[in-house]
Amino acid sequence: MLVRSIEDNGFGSRCTAFNVALGAHEMQGDLNAGHDLLNPGSTFISERDGGPVRVCPLDALPIGDDRPVRVLKMDIEGFEPAMMDGATAFFARHRPVVLTEMFPRAIREAAGRSAVGFFDQFTYGIHRLEGSVVGARMSRADVAAIGEDTEPFNIVGLPE
Repeated sequence: MLVRSIEDNGFGSRCTAFNVALGAHEMQGDLNAGHDLLNPGSTFISERDGGPVRVCPLDALPIGDDRPVRVLKMDIEGFEPAMMDGATAFFARHRPVVLTEMFPRAIREAAGRSAVGFFDQFTYGIHRLEGSVVGARMSRADVAAIGEDTEPFNIVGLPE
């Protein structure tokens, strides 16, 4: 679906699709349906030797400096910390604006980290996104005050 969208919108010269899942390290795994069957986005990958899904770090993909990445959109159901563990060189080199979701419960369940741990790992200024409006920069204390049962909300990460 992504490849077709790239082609249909004439972005072939500007976008490259990689048929992999992103994570902290190389592995094979299975794609599993999430708890919410009405939300196909709640699927997740579990590690299994010989599984059909290839997982690799973003740092391992052939993304050259000739085409810098300016924007990165992530919606990976709490696996953001694991993906970022495998992308330290990517973020240092490209410094893209990042659009993602903050969902404390999913981050805890999928990555075994707190929202504050994710915030500490994310070395950008994090701002809550309300519609198309970028809010004030969130502090570590702002993130710590977010309850585990808070519904997901969008954030934008701006390089500092």
